[in-house]
Amino acid sequence: DVYKLQFEEIIYIEKQTILNNLNPKAQELLLNEAKMANEEIEHQNMIKYMFYELEKSKYVQKLKIYTEYANLGTLQDFIKRKREEKGKFSEDFIWYVLISLVDVLEYIHSKGLVH
Repeated sequence: DVYKLQFEEIIYIEKQTILNNLNPKAQELLLNEAKMANEEIEHQNMIKYMFYELEKSKYVQKLKIYTEYANLGTLQDFIKRKREEKGKFSEDFIWYVLISLVDVLEYIHSKGLVH
């Protein structure tokens, strides 16, 4: 589940996931993503991770990841809107996105994180 929250003037996103519903590999990937909130990870092409919480009860483990809010949505949202409009991306735009993604992956891998 994803929630848009506001505290004073700051808008942020809370992603909640029940870890019990996931296989061990998926749990590991999500916990690695959460760890980015504890690292000083900042890149111009990446959403900023603020912090995370791991709630444990007798039966449920819930991971909450808090990130900055992207008012234009995600890349996936952008692609979906374009598809619905029957629009096409220019080759320059596709190369820009591809290079930006590779740049971010190289950056987080250099920090010892895998996404």
